[in-house]
Amino acid sequence: MKIINRYRDQTISKQNGMTLIEVMVSLSVLFVGILTLFKVVTVSSSTSLISRQISTAISKAQDHMEALKEVPDQTLICLSSGGSPAGCLSSCTSNGGDLEHCQLSLGLLPDQNSDGHGVTFTPSFGVILGTLPNTYEVEVVSSWQGDESPPRTHRVYLKTTVYR
Repeated sequence: MKIINRYRDQTISKQNGMTLIEVMVSLSVLFVGILTLFKVVTVSSSTSLISRQISTAISKAQDHMEALKEVPDQTLICLSSGGSPAGCLSSCTSNGGDLEHCQLSLGLLPDQNSDGHGVTFTPSFGVILGTLPNTYEVEVVSSWQGDESPPRTHRVYLKTTVYR
């Protein structure tokens, strides 16, 4: 009986697997790729949050400005002479303004200052006499506290001229 050793006659011409070093290198490349992907998702998420907050702040400032443009002349006079919004509320309502509209325009409706996502926007505004007759310069600022560490205050400024 003859025993044939088939391994002795064969030459190894190609590798039938991966070495440990090749596996570790490929896992390292995969790990770096996954970490990069997580970083992109994180940056995208924070950018989306900031965009939403800026958009909401602009919308709230525009609403406030449009409401201010529609108040009676006496209210603009009261505000431009240094009167407080609460003090000018009576001049708004007594001269034909709707109470809710007057409160919105003077920033006295606290429910209008939240976005439903836990962010509170603080409106502020200024009214001064314009350089031309019968004009008022109106500036509205909508500010909010960001989620950064340390927290930063963000602001959106809008300015217009009202002609009466």
